[in-house]
Amino acid sequence: MVLLFGFQAGPAAGQGLVGGRVWAGRGTSGLGNMWRTDIFRDRNDLTRLSSSLLGVILAQTLKIVIACVAFTASSSASAEQAITGSASKVSSETRRVEVSIDLRVKEDTSISTSEAIIINPSGPDAERMGQKDGWPVCVQALTKIECRVGTWSANERVAAAHPVSRSSNPMQLNYMRDPPKITYKWGFSRRTVDEYLSDTKVTGLLIVKDGRVVLERYQYGRSPEMRFRSFSMAKTFTAMLVGIAHEKGYIKSLDDKVLNYWPEIASSSYGQTTVRNLLRMGSGVPFRELYTWTPDDDIWVWGRLLYSGENRGQPEKVTQYLNSKNQREVDEGTRFKYATIETEILGRVLHRATGKSVAKLTEEWLWHPMGSESDSYWLIALTDNVEATGGGFNATLRDYGRFGVLLANDGKRDDNQIIPKEFLLDATDPQRLPAAFRPKIATGYYGYGYQTWILPMRERTFALQGIHGQLIFVQPSSKIVMVQTAVFDGASGRQDSASWNRALDLWRGVLQGLGGNSQE
Repeated sequence: MVLLFGFQAGPAAGQGLVGGRVWAGRGTSGLGNMWRTDIFRDRNDLTRLSSSLLGVILAQTLKIVIACVAFTASSSASAEQAITGSASKVSSETRRVEVSIDLRVKEDTSISTSEAIIINPSGPDAERMGQKDGWPVCVQALTKIECRVGTWSANERVAAAHPVSRSSNPMQLNYMRDPPKITYKWGFSRRTVDEYLSDTKVTGLLIVKDGRVVLERYQYGRSPEMRFRSFSMAKTFTAMLVGIAHEKGYIKSLDDKVLNYWPEIASSSYGQTTVRNLLRMGSGVPFRELYTWTPDDDIWVWGRLLYSGENRGQPEKVTQYLNSKNQREVDEGTRFKYATIETEILGRVLHRATGKSVAKLTEEWLWHPMGSESDSYWLIALTDNVEATGGGFNATLRDYGRFGVLLANDGKRDDNQIIPKEFLLDATDPQRLPAAFRPKIATGYYGYGYQTWILPMRERTFALQGIHGQLIFVQPSSKIVMVQTAVFDGASGRQDSASWNRALDLWRGVLQGLGGNSQE
């Protein structure tokens, strides 16, 4: 089946947006066969109402009113504002976005579609972000702002990638009936989600409570079938695969040294580091992750080594580079220092320990049993054809939400324990962390578990985070998950503190509005 999203849909539409609300229609006779789901639960209501002469008159009258509403909404500025939820300027041109997704997640009787999915064809600073050029896709998106929207929702078009197939048994994400309105504190005022989106360069926002979708929003013309780049949210996926590999016996002990699985780097300080200390980014090996994309930025140097065409098919260059790193600033396990290279080493440990690609492990150990709805992709290094476990996963917003739900359920779906619970608790519980890795010690705010950020809240609360605003917040006790994909101007909180702080404040508001605990 095909789902249609946009300002207005054609006469044979299946679903679409009218005036910022989802409407639904069946058959091929246009507006005469449509009903508003926030007026009637289904078409049977109209049939029952038509059982009397008065019912017939009322039913026909309501159909005419609905048709008038649809026509007015598609042509008025007020409808445009309802769609965007902001004061941003948007094109008045009627637009239809066609999306192919599994409608089984929307056919449960508990679903209210009245404000389920809203797509804004524009967004903050849209012209600068590439709207006039149709959201271009290019390989220089890290340094070309106008390429970010297009590229980070279709990265596999310009980079080598390994596919991860979807599950044959997708986890249902039904829509919550009459979801509460969410607000958050910003400065001296309370603001709405629509105001948040009007201020923040977000491409997708999904909020889930108890496995039900509270809201799902897209900006810059992005839509549900698009696969958004994770950046460093991929690190948590990698860590969970390590935990599963350990449970299955491929990795004998988390306290094994890396050289046990990758003997070619035995002379490197990384090779002498334990798997557990790499999971915590506690190797003690010097690495500067600046996001300046200049020669003094170690992540830029490492990235060129992996992805430059001149190094294609030369895996020995990876080994040579790592073996040149034979010093530590501090003893391993005594200090947290963020370094993507440590996750990339874990990815290669996984590949060597299991004999399978990280993409295949993701498919078999996470994506299929979790119940993904869509295919996804891992970008791969040209140098050695290994997945970019530090930041190269690409998935739909809803499948990121499913992963968040899995984590909120402590790694379990129904009766299947997909991620070992004790490993997941070690990864995300601040009480289980060594002192140096706890919140407000590892950094001024966050702690760091196994490739996962830990918030300093009374209830166990943690986050997957990626540069330029990628986020999955999870609070297991309240079963609340928030997913955000974004194109923030600055990569990190140091470079774009307002955007990152606003996202954290929205998360606190989500917790407060949905019965979670935001107290620290």
